[in-house]
Amino acid sequence: SFMSHNVGIGIHERFIYIVAPNLCGTRVCFTDDVSPEIIDEYNLRIEQLVESNRQTPRVFQTITFSSEAEAAYKKYFDDIEKRMDKGADLSDRRISGWANRSRAITIRIAGLLSLYLNEKEVSLDTWKSAEDFALEYLIPCAKTVFGVDTLSANARRVAAHLKGGEKITQADFFRRIH
Repeated sequence: SFMSHNVGIGIHERFIYIVAPNLCGTRVCFTDDVSPEIIDEYNLRIEQLVESNRQTPRVFQTITFSSEAEAAYKKYFDDIEKRMDKGADLSDRRISGWANRSRAITIRIAGLLSLYLNEKEVSLDTWKSAEDFALEYLIPCAKTVFGVDTLSANARRVAAHLKGGEKITQADFFRRIH
């Protein structure tokens, strides 16, 4: 019954289990290194894909973070984790899965910016640009797409006053302001 009523939530392929919160682990910012055998296999498969589309061999490049950018990423990771805690703005079940993946999306943006800027490693400025993009555009847009309240606390208070204490969507809020 539970599984048949959860269409579109994405847990059908997952094993369902319950663990007390005080027994659960936490996500970590950095994981163990991937074994060289797996990296070699991954690179081989990428080379095969490239070769199937192109005759010239490609050289793979690993993009690393500067120590400053890595420290800033760790802070960002922790900040997003706090925003996913119960009652925080990214804790709503409609967006929590996306919010968890948003950190990896931000890393990819930083990597692409670093490639574009021809950096040897992701600089702190490049990371901050990617982080700002995520905080100013990606997260607010995702909250809107997932139907999570996107009003700031101040806007919510003004909206409540305008509507006589009722909840109001951001679109209705803007319409009423205009």
